[in-house]
Amino acid sequence: MNNSAIYIGLACSLVGILKAEPVFAQSNRDDSAIRQEQADLRLELATLEQESRSIKLRLNNLDQIIEVQKELNRVVAQLEEAKSSTNRDRTARLQSRVEPLERHLDDLRQALEAKDELNEQISDWRNLVQQLRELKDIDEATQSAQYLAASIDALNRLREIRERLDSLDSDNENSTRELLQQEVSELKKRIDADEELVDLLITTLEALENDGQDDLEHLLPELTELRHELESRAGVKPRNESRLAIGQSGQLKSGEYFVTQSWSQEENFRRPYFVNIPNQPANKKLPVLIFLHGNGGNAQGAMRGFLRGRKKIASQFILVFAQGYRESWNIVSERSKADDLGFIEAIVSKLSSFENVDSNNFTIMGSSNGAALVNQIAIESKLPNIRNYISGVSQLNVWQHDGRNFKAKGNDNNYRKSVTPAKGKRLLNISGVKDNLVPYQGGTSRGIPAKNGKLGFVAAEKSTFLWACQMGYSGEQLAQPSDIFENVEVFRYLDGDVIHFKVTNEGHGATHGIGEELLLNFLVGGKDNTDAK
Repeated sequence: MNNSAIYIGLACSLVGILKAEPVFAQSNRDDSAIRQEQADLRLELATLEQESRSIKLRLNNLDQIIEVQKELNRVVAQLEEAKSSTNRDRTARLQSRVEPLERHLDDLRQALEAKDELNEQISDWRNLVQQLRELKDIDEATQSAQYLAASIDALNRLREIRERLDSLDSDNENSTRELLQQEVSELKKRIDADEELVDLLITTLEALENDGQDDLEHLLPELTELRHELESRAGVKPRNESRLAIGQSGQLKSGEYFVTQSWSQEENFRRPYFVNIPNQPANKKLPVLIFLHGNGGNAQGAMRGFLRGRKKIASQFILVFAQGYRESWNIVSERSKADDLGFIEAIVSKLSSFENVDSNNFTIMGSSNGAALVNQIAIESKLPNIRNYISGVSQLNVWQHDGRNFKAKGNDNNYRKSVTPAKGKRLLNISGVKDNLVPYQGGTSRGIPAKNGKLGFVAAEKSTFLWACQMGYSGEQLAQPSDIFENVEVFRYLDGDVIHFKVTNEGHGATHGIGEELLLNFLVGGKDNTDAK
């Protein structure tokens, strides 16, 4: 906190310096140069002032989180004391306070994460504008830079509104809140539409760096067409779903798609998922990897991170990023009560019909809460199209496997029915030894809620062994790794069709500690996929 306060002081001091009249040493510079420098300084000043406000708000957010966490710790301590004294009335009162405090803490942390992601997006887009402005000999780069600069203004406005919403009195300013939320909705429509242009601009810059003149010949006209389309939209309407769907030859295209579902929380709700197609021959059937984000995450953020960090996989697989309702997946006790199994199966069934999709080579991969859904899909789905499952930092929990049987979730999330998962599937689990949220050795999580307490987990190595047995393994659980690659111990069953990666130096971020080659080797491995190698 002290370092942040010092940083604010330095930022404010710099703001004070910039407010002073500039002193110019060269008297022979003309007025236009002086005015341009003044304009640049004013822009820098406005940016610094905005950053200063953002830092102060972040400090306030962190203070709130700390206070709520302190209150939660105090209530939990009192609850343990009441339980030991068998005071039932006091125990019940304290128990009723725990869940609201946990929910409030979760909401505060998610709000902070959303702000961080928005700040990162603003920074990324500013850097992109700067790169485009340096390409002065390419007219489309200049035009795209101008358009994207206006898009950054929309991002800044979105940040300002969210900050204003945080400061509103929820009881007395409902009308103002409603108007601001309407503006947020419109701004997000524009920003979501502009993401397509940003992706295309990044691809174009990469082609320039790699001297890909052939790629530029079709990328630059495509850029111009897309920019004109965006500029012509009145208020930038949501993307045309039919335009992004099936092409003339039945080819799946990059873009946004939807599955419409109804459940207890929503009626005819359009759930989005985003598709990224690599640059491959049109007649080639490509495998599909569907990625499920963690709790509090979102599909587009996951897509940006995956495309940056897993470029080799992105060049060989159709990538799909599905959006969890209320930024979560419905496992035991989550905010979402949606039918996520039906959602993912609908995506698989839909994409299997396209000509450029290998309909028998789908991978479902997830992180944390998304990995819990991967496990549940592997337990319950009978779709033959799914070949691989990859669970990152979430092995089986004790509701999904009770020590004897795999369990179906059921409509009420009570996991009563024992089921037999489909055989012939390949599974990979990634877990970090230092994970403080999902304990590697099994047991109760410190932070993940479940019915009547916290969520319990099977030990990571035992979880993989249970899956290996389900897929036909009849030996003992491996006590020692089959291989070791630096910080990763590999436990391999059934010739590599069931694998556990034990990441010895990582915690809940262990999925990021796995090299791309290790992941790719699993994805293209297996006895029935030799052509993919």
